[in-house]
Amino acid sequence: MTFRTSREVRLAYTLSGAGPAVALFHCAGTSGAQWRTTRTLIEPDHTVLIPDMIGFGRSDPWPGDALSLDEEAALLAELLEATTGPAHLVGHSFGATLALRLALRHPALCRSLLLYEPIPFGMLRQAGEMALYEEMAGIARRFLALYEAGDPENGVKAFATYWTGEEGWQKLTPAARRSMVEGAAMLRLEFNAKEADTVRFEDHAAIGVPAKLVAGEASRPVSHHIARALAAAIPGAELVRLAGDHMAPATDPVPFAELLRAHLHRADHEPAGDAG
Repeated sequence: MTFRTSREVRLAYTLSGAGPAVALFHCAGTSGAQWRTTRTLIEPDHTVLIPDMIGFGRSDPWPGDALSLDEEAALLAELLEATTGPAHLVGHSFGATLALRLALRHPALCRSLLLYEPIPFGMLRQAGEMALYEEMAGIARRFLALYEAGDPENGVKAFATYWTGEEGWQKLTPAARRSMVEGAAMLRLEFNAKEADTVRFEDHAAIGVPAKLVAGEASRPVSHHIARALAAAIPGAELVRLAGDHMAPATDPVPFAELLRAHLHRADHEPAGDAG
């Protein structure tokens, strides 16, 4: 299925299952297909919405040269309004960053949050965490330099190996690598959006739904730092560690899906307005 947004960009999505709605937002460089296993485990009790994010999978590329986090979250809000209405928002990496922004800017559409390693690295600069900010910005600049030089494949490889190491890159199938390279133009816009963003960690104190921040035990320190800062900012939020690295929801989906099922069970039965 496809949905045409107010900006004339078509979002491809799947909708399955029955029950309270859950929206799953994939990480950069993949597509909604990332969530196949997770969908199978939760759709017996939930309506599951899985979009291909703009510029990935079967969705349209973004026609402009800039796309802010607020703008992209607004387009996802349009999709939810046209399909499920309010939903539990679940995201991985950049998908988690967008789920977080959707909850902040469109709170009526968010029933709860489960976020695996959101990386809104512009917030590190706002918080004065310059060493961690420069680490992330350096990865972005390395990618952008290679992309602008006409070498998106090595740009994407530099980004991917930062998170998973050379071994992780070598384990990717040719199709998975090709998909990541095809999404390089959108990855460029996402890096620029994060760097330009001015939202602060403490701004998320406005979020009033059950929230869980998750980081992989083998992930980089910056992932844990951001998860801790967001969990401290969101009232009543939980901070959880899960086995694996930054890509665990995609490469080892069952533990994440089980964590999600437990989160949904609790959130579905929690009194409205209780973020604890």
